[in-house]
Amino acid sequence: MKSNKVLIIITLVFLINPFIIGSQSVIAKVENKVPDYVEVGDILYMTIKNSDIPPIFLPLKNHIAMYIGNNQFIHSYYLRGVEIKDYEYFIKNFNRHLFGRVLNITSEQKNASVNWALKKVGRRYQYFPGLTYKGLDDRWYDAELVWNAYFQQGIDIDKDSLKHNKYVTVLGILEDSDTETYVVNPVPDYVKRGDIVLMDLNEYNTEWAVSGYSNDHAAIYLGHDYRDGSYFIHASCGGVRFYTYDQFHFWAENFTFYYVNKANNTQIENAISWAIDRLGLKYQYFFPPLDTPALWYRGMWELAMKCADTNDKSVKTSDRLYCTELPWAAFYNQGIDIDQNGWESVKPSPNDNYPRILRYLWDKYGWEYVYIDGDDIIESENTTLRTC
Repeated sequence: MKSNKVLIIITLVFLINPFIIGSQSVIAKVENKVPDYVEVGDILYMTIKNSDIPPIFLPLKNHIAMYIGNNQFIHSYYLRGVEIKDYEYFIKNFNRHLFGRVLNITSEQKNASVNWALKKVGRRYQYFPGLTYKGLDDRWYDAELVWNAYFQQGIDIDKDSLKHNKYVTVLGILEDSDTETYVVNPVPDYVKRGDIVLMDLNEYNTEWAVSGYSNDHAAIYLGHDYRDGSYFIHASCGGVRFYTYDQFHFWAENFTFYYVNKANNTQIENAISWAIDRLGLKYQYFFPPLDTPALWYRGMWELAMKCADTNDKSVKTSDRLYCTELPWAAFYNQGIDIDQNGWESVKPSPNDNYPRILRYLWDKYGWEYVYIDGDDIIESENTTLRTC
């Protein structure tokens, strides 16, 4: 009798257990399922958790993979090379997922791009920096793999192209005119055309950044109906360009919107037109990057100067714009100054949140400058926080 009971219990375990396992499996797949709008050949952008990689590879904090269907992606990762992983792997090991697609491409080209990449499975990783040149033997870093998969089909998704750069970055693909992101983060409905958005940069570890203050970067909003919505114009390291709200979400946070309270509709439209007319102008470095010693020389200090006329040849940096300079100049040319300091020369005091080395060099050379930052826009009497 006892043996029969044991047999019955064992039988029930075998009958119930597959059901339990199957249910857990289904739940896991649903929780980590690639969104329905993503198609084979589409791109997944993400960021690597810094704790997962040695410090020497921190420049690779942005990562990219290509969707091959069946909830799986192909990518190239340091130490392992080109491999296939399911979506759950990327959910667990990477941050800030953003999906995008290549524009003006046929299904045949998409499939051919995927098939080309699949042939590279098992190939070694091409390490960064130093070996990041496109097409160096048969080793591949993540952005190069995805870029070349499409390049083999006659589509260059690197904004810098072969003529200007010998390597490709994740941001280079994200910002290329041949790609776009899916709108996951729509601009709040209360935001109006011509508003200025201020934001914090993720992991922005410089000494002068104030976390949560939304003053690290600026852009002008172009309207809900502009190029499928969510489009902005801003000045970044790649120059003056259009950008989407989702693209900002890939590397920024804490978004706040301000409107120019003294601007009428005509002035707003003229300010936007002024900014759009500057598309393609180069970026003006606000401060020399702390991790680029080659830029630390006295001649760089003038690059923080603001200029209202991009055609003024007497100002060396007139044809270059930094992020806050763009919206300031756009409205200044309509007769509205959104810089709380006006044209007053301002020099950081010991109490300001600036690196000691900057204050030392400013003291040494006796240099004072006129510039505009996010704080100036926030504190200007001509701007007001946009709320719902």
